[in-house]
Amino acid sequence: MRTMPRFAIFTASASLFLIGCNKAPEPGPNETGKPSTALKPDIDVPVNINRGFDFTQIPSKAPTHFLSNTLPDCAGQNRPPDETFAKKNAVALFEAVAGSPEKPGLWDQVRFVDNKGRKIRHFANIKTDKGEIRLELLSDAAPNHVRSFVALARAGYFDGLPFHKSTREEGPLRGYLESGCPKGTGEFGYGSIGYWLKPEIKDDLVHADGTVGAWSSKDANGADLANAACKFYVSLGQSVGLDGNYTIFGKIVQGLDVAHTINRTQVKEDDILAGAKNLILIRQVAIDEVVDANLVASK
Repeated sequence: MRTMPRFAIFTASASLFLIGCNKAPEPGPNETGKPSTALKPDIDVPVNINRGFDFTQIPSKAPTHFLSNTLPDCAGQNRPPDETFAKKNAVALFEAVAGSPEKPGLWDQVRFVDNKGRKIRHFANIKTDKGEIRLELLSDAAPNHVRSFVALARAGYFDGLPFHKSTREEGPLRGYLESGCPKGTGEFGYGSIGYWLKPEIKDDLVHADGTVGAWSSKDANGADLANAACKFYVSLGQSVGLDGNYTIFGKIVQGLDVAHTINRTQVKEDDILAGAKNLILIRQVAIDEVVDANLVASK
């Protein structure tokens, strides 16, 4: 099946227009709350962005280019919903991240090096109904996944989304949380708002307690098709079966107990939380940039 444009504009309103195609396996050993405020991107973006734009016009200061580092669709996935679980316009979110030839989007505004060549480290502070979780984002391991997470967070995408899935196995404790689904349900076929990412798997990274990774769509043989730009999981306990098979792009550095509390609170016998009442929400994701004065970024 041929790739179609990410978005098409049919009248005054924008509509998502992606190819939908087969179920994808979940990550893992096997894989309503009050809406947040309306989306207020930090930048102005046009309504008609699509794959046809010439992104060579982006100023040279932009550290990377959105179109050359993302995929327009993924086998087994449906077109994104027009509105997210948090009542936000999915087209506006996509455009805030992607930008335009005239003005880089939030993706292209993410920097990993300052003007003096020093490394910039990114941290995500996730406020939940059960407390705050702080992540360190691993740009050396998965730069495009970090760019995507930071851009989505700055667009307000995650604010108001639930932890839609929770699994737990005792002795030793092993499980994971999942969030980031635009529909807030974790349904198969919905992992993004119009773009996907190529896997960035590092064999030297393993799934420990608090590891953060990207949901991956795989074919019948277990080969990677693409990674969801939006849907992510948090490994709770060692999950050796995931090592080398999923992209790791972050780790919890504070609030691991909060993640375990959410896991214990939400776990169900069938491990599926879609449609469950009293979902625990992500209220806000704020990004911190920290310049490491003692570390010159590698070329």
